[in-house]
Amino acid sequence: MRRTGSREPRSGAGIEKAGLAALGLGALVVVCCAALPLVAGVLGGVAIGAYLGVGAGVLALAVLAALVLVRARRRRTRRSQATNEPTT
Repeated sequence: MRRTGSREPRSGAGIEKAGLAALGLGALVVVCCAALPLVAGVLGGVAIGAYLGVGAGVLALAVLAALVLVRARRRRTRRSQATNEPTT
């Protein structure tokens, strides 16, 4: 005979489904929480690389301009010395 209000023991299927859902939710949380810092780090690295790349380009351009100016001054100095020397 069954008593009123008594429950039969639960089968293991409900517990297995709950465990699987918890495992899936846990995996989703780990993936989401790990992906956000990873994406932020990649974007930050790209931004820093861009800044460093622009800075290196500006530095290279400044060095190139300085070399051109130094070379032009040397040529001008040599020409002025050559025209001021007495010829024999």
